[in-house]
Amino acid sequence: MSAASLSERMNGALTAEAKHLKESVGSIVMSDFIYGLFIFVLGVTYFGIPLGTIVSVVLVAHASMRKSHYEDPRVNLFIAIIVLAVAYSAISSVAFGISTVDETLRRTFRISIVIFLALFIGDKRIDARSLVFGIATGMLFNAGAYYAGIAPDAYTGFLTGWLGDKNVSGLWYAFIGLLFFTYLDDKKKKLLAFILFSVLLWETGSRTSLAGYMFALLWLTFGKKIGLFAKSVLAIFIVWAVDYLTENYAHAGVFANRDGSDLLRARIDAATLEKVAQTPWHGQGFGQAYVFLPGGDRRWLFHNSFYTLFVEGGWIWMFAVLLVTLLATVFWKQQHQKGKERIIVAEAAIVLLAICSWRLGEVILTIPWAIAVGLGLSYLLKPKDAIGYYQQQEEQQKYKSL
Repeated sequence: MSAASLSERMNGALTAEAKHLKESVGSIVMSDFIYGLFIFVLGVTYFGIPLGTIVSVVLVAHASMRKSHYEDPRVNLFIAIIVLAVAYSAISSVAFGISTVDETLRRTFRISIVIFLALFIGDKRIDARSLVFGIATGMLFNAGAYYAGIAPDAYTGFLTGWLGDKNVSGLWYAFIGLLFFTYLDDKKKKLLAFILFSVLLWETGSRTSLAGYMFALLWLTFGKKIGLFAKSVLAIFIVWAVDYLTENYAHAGVFANRDGSDLLRARIDAATLEKVAQTPWHGQGFGQAYVFLPGGDRRWLFHNSFYTLFVEGGWIWMFAVLLVTLLATVFWKQQHQKGKERIIVAEAAIVLLAICSWRLGEVILTIPWAIAVGLGLSYLLKPKDAIGYYQQQEEQQKYKSL
């Protein structure tokens, strides 16, 4: 396939996704936009709590006061699985693990806020488009402030700002960039947003996020009308390709000077694998996804989200979280799905997060995860009252007019 035909196909896929996504709202919900504007500021803390967590709590509280106009029995199944899994893991953390009650309560609270965020996005009580636009605006301001010398520079030479860590920064610029330019339906604005966020992602220097971004675009381009078997083949190819790129090109070109950071990561990974090997089937408890390196007393968080799930809650917890993630974004049939055609931006976002999860410790059960899963759930819903019906009819009419 030539570069021109590949570009044309990618543009067509993105345009189709924009048409689907635009039916969610007719205009920006300003309150959700403002919440998004501040929710990404993870590196800033008040009383030891990240600002992003504080904003998320307020957003969830606000959304809980909005009336729901949509429903689907599969969402109830989603809730049942994840609530039982959280309850089981919290009890197991104290009864069988090594976590204290305080550690368990803190972790349970943070996970619960993320789950509520996903559910309220899925229920359309939080407008995903407005939230993403707000986060994107905040991240553009973060980049401007970083280059102006106002925002923090935690990793000299890499775009971080108020996100604090270059890999966290890379994850957010990749994830929000993917959703932001997908939401846009004007070709010029879409191209500008794509170029801008791609450049900013490159500036973070996060190799894992770059790989996740690239393969998410691949999924968005080719995964729209293929069936589950073909998607499984594509997923296997992506796993192989990421492994191949990691083994052969992790130190190529501009990444040639990463020996020091990679050596530290290798030590953390070795300690992580040792802790995973020592973990019983029920896990060690919430908040235990960290290691100490020999001769040091600093806690280092895992660089693998799948290991985090296993160490915190064992096989049952890890299986339950991955199950609801795939059910919401990949397996369940969407309301307006015709044949194999799906709205796949949530799938593409999960592909990105899954790749990043191999090299970052906090990806699953975070705000990006909540947005992706919430989008997947929102495509299932049907109106349960007159207001919801007329809202949905208006949304469909807007979609048809595009």
